[in-house]
Amino acid sequence: MLTNKQLSYLRSEAQTLKALYQLGKEGLSANFLVLIDKALSANELIKIHALTKDKDELRLLALDLASQSKAILVQIIGKVITLYRPSKKRLYNLSRY
Repeated sequence: MLTNKQLSYLRSEAQTLKALYQLGKEGLSANFLVLIDKALSANELIKIHALTKDKDELRLLALDLASQSKAILVQIIGKVITLYRPSKKRLYNLSRY
């Protein structure tokens, strides 16, 4: 589990990222989960744009995506979900926070 300072640091780092992945209206598929797994392994911190209008549905999708990809839900802003999962490369040094 991450501390509030670590989450704050990740949110600040995510500001410069663009949402490179798009979650369609059909929801999570096996191929999408494989794509997200590879992206998290390579980048640690990613943004996903969801095509849903319902905030409750978006929250459930984000939590489901985080649990299935073994990632941490950093934030949801509008329709953009930010996920973090540490990799062996350790691109973000969270030990200072």
